[in-house]
Amino acid sequence: MAGSSRPPILALLALLLCGGCVSGRLFEAGRVSESVVAYERAHVRETALVVAYTVQVESALGGTRGRAERAARIPLEALAADPPHPVDSFPLEPVRRDHLQEGEEPAELEILPGDGVPAGFRLCEPLRGDCLGPFYSGALYRDRTAWWVWPVLPAAAVADVLLMPVHLVMTAPFFLLGD
Repeated sequence: MAGSSRPPILALLALLLCGGCVSGRLFEAGRVSESVVAYERAHVRETALVVAYTVQVESALGGTRGRAERAARIPLEALAADPPHPVDSFPLEPVRRDHLQEGEEPAELEILPGDGVPAGFRLCEPLRGDCLGPFYSGALYRDRTAWWVWPVLPAAAVADVLLMPVHLVMTAPFFLLGD
């Protein structure tokens, strides 16, 4: 038997050099984010503004994955709130784009300039001359996990459990001695 133990040792060394939580790195690699790049049209319907917009879809692994069309329903009272709602908890509801029918009277949006993309908008009434808002595009930002992460997660969890003793032994001196 003239076998070599080199490949398994190299594989173990590669796992050890990865360090940290394998499942955490898996989730980070599978992160997909969407950010607003344009507002197309908007309509005021009863007590809400329905707005259609385009997002840039980006993956942590492969960079830009393209663009997608989205729509959201924003309560008018939320746009008029004083003090304004925080961006990360702004009350809005994602809706299908077919909620915006052709032929409806479009709402006038005053786009707030950003760094190459709109930072948000204000809803303006041309006849009355007043505006509601501002509404910031960050409220429409979405961060999700890619579909392929879930089937790989059990293997990552097993790797975390198997590597736990090694990580404890290797990191113990840092915890005992301090920074």
